[in-house]
Amino acid sequence: MNPEFSVIIPSYNHEEYIGDAIESVINQTFKDWELIIIDDGSTDNSVEVIRRYEDPRIKLFTQTNHDAPYTINRGMKEARGKYIAILNSDDLFDPIKLEECKKYLSKGYEFVFGKLKVINDKNQKISGKDERVMWIDKHLNNFKEEPTLKKLLLNINYIITTSNLSFNRKVLEKVGYFHEKLRISHDFDYLIRIFEKDLRIKFIPEYLASYRIHSKNTLSRGRVESFLESCYAMDGLFRRNTEMRKKFPLSFFHEPIIKNILSFYASLSDKEAAEIAKDKENPNRKKLEKMINSYFAGSRFSRKLKDAITNVKQLFKRNNK
Repeated sequence: MNPEFSVIIPSYNHEEYIGDAIESVINQTFKDWELIIIDDGSTDNSVEVIRRYEDPRIKLFTQTNHDAPYTINRGMKEARGKYIAILNSDDLFDPIKLEECKKYLSKGYEFVFGKLKVINDKNQKISGKDERVMWIDKHLNNFKEEPTLKKLLLNINYIITTSNLSFNRKVLEKVGYFHEKLRISHDFDYLIRIFEKDLRIKFIPEYLASYRIHSKNTLSRGRVESFLESCYAMDGLFRRNTEMRKKFPLSFFHEPIIKNILSFYASLSDKEAAEIAKDKENPNRKKLEKMINSYFAGSRFSRKLKDAITNVKQLFKRNNK
């Protein structure tokens, strides 16, 4: 008999956190689940830690490294449950997570998400005075306006992490799987595609998971890559939706993209970056605009994303000599 919930953990080099992630699933108040762990070629002791758990509901698969979206997709293809939840190997579920999600999914909602706690590498809650916590509180934990979900998503990925995604498996038939070329912003791209299908979505005003911030976070290591991937996801939406494309041409995003790149790589203040981003005659601005246009042109991934990032780094390395 198939379980109600399939929980998918994409595991990669989180030997110090994966045990806590697994135990957060074992400790759920709702017990009818299977846990599918796909280890994505870890080079630390993650697999050894996972194998210590002998619960028959836990299934481990190993593979060579393919990155998170491929790994999550493989997990979803192995899943047998009616509902699917994703948990990153460095995050935690609150004990009520599956019970609360099932409450709404069983009522016909197809996709649900909730509030997030923010923790450090010692499982301690990070103070609300921390700017990252303040950002999450502003964009997610104080979320109230469900009717404006789609509009808000055009401005920010307020769901924050794949650990906040739970949905009916029928969503896979309607939306498909994660975009495997998007290493960081695959969750944002998936949300956009969910909203395009006009699915029934519910925000649950309860803390359902803990998002861990530490030095190995993918986002900590690739802020510009994440930003460009998000822009790519938006561009995909506009390519598929001609009406939105008329309202938001690619040139509409030049200024915010360039401002972010200047802030990240040129170490400029927000004010300085904004001034250059607005100056269409600035030579650096012209070069970045050309790079952005090239990145989004034609068969969009003919030039790999990492090459675009390398070009940005080389540009500022030359200019700073």
